[in-house]
Amino acid sequence: SLATRVLMVSTSFLRCLWLDKFSELYTAPMPFFVDNDKVSVPTMCSRRVCNHCHVERLACRVLELPCMMEQLQLLVLLPDRQSDLAYVEANITPQDVHEFERRYARSPLDITLPKFTLDEHVNMARYLADVGIRDLFNKEEADLTGISDEKELCVHEFLSRSRLEVTDEEPVRLDLHVSTLRLAERTDLPSFEVNRPFMFLVVERQRKAILYVGCLRNPNIA
Repeated sequence: SLATRVLMVSTSFLRCLWLDKFSELYTAPMPFFVDNDKVSVPTMCSRRVCNHCHVERLACRVLELPCMMEQLQLLVLLPDRQSDLAYVEANITPQDVHEFERRYARSPLDITLPKFTLDEHVNMARYLADVGIRDLFNKEEADLTGISDEKELCVHEFLSRSRLEVTDEEPVRLDLHVSTLRLAERTDLPSFEVNRPFMFLVVERQRKAILYVGCLRNPNIA
């Protein structure tokens, strides 16, 4: 627009670089259950030792997957089968990250996790207004004389874009049928099958600061 005087851009991009990599050799199409239907999604499979726990108050299981970058960790919150994602969303608090840490057991698991990418564009103006920042968007009230001598200068839009990729790492892809994969991976180990809608958190390991929160209801339309 010809009325634009300043354009400030804020973006964030995070690609999970696993401490213990998922290999494309063990990625295959598997079912993901959405409401009363199911879809086929590329799913990463791995057997590894992980921190995990069950949280009765949230009616969900929690899996911790460490990342290499900046000591981050991806937490997967999988609702119990008799519960749902909405219940977890309504009841989780920032303090729960510390509670997970106290509850963790560390043991081998067979893990299945869908590959997914989330790309979100948000106009932050409405959210800033909700916390009282309104004058900035009103040319009659805004005072931006600290950065410009022009009068009636205000912010029109505050756009934020974030992108998260959860994927495997290896450059070579081997297409496997689900039945073949299951036969090869058959085991008596406990499993953590992320095959229905779930919540995830990206957390800074030392301070337990939550950097990113999201929910995945259907990987095919994320």
